Amino acid sequence: MALKAGAGQSGGFIQGFLYGVTGLRIEQDGLLPQFAPTLPEELTYLKLVNIMVRGQAFDVSISWSSSERVVRQVTAKTASHT
Repeated sequence: MALKAGAGQSGGFIQGFLYGVTGLRIEQDGLLPQFAPTLPEELTYLKLVNIMVRGQAFDVSISWSSSERVVRQVTAKTASHT
């Protein structure tokens, strides 16, 4: 029996992408940094908007710093900003 691509499979891709690039993990306490973020040299920045974790929305920005290090900024959004 062949499997069809569906929401479960695309969700796994998105979770892998979120975990791998941002270095963040979804834990009991919310979205927490576990590893350094990564960013391909071809990109100057990556911004993920309205990542929902346990009912809370977050924006996550990954970019290169002036010292050529990859930096991560996570902003929790209030209900009035979503």
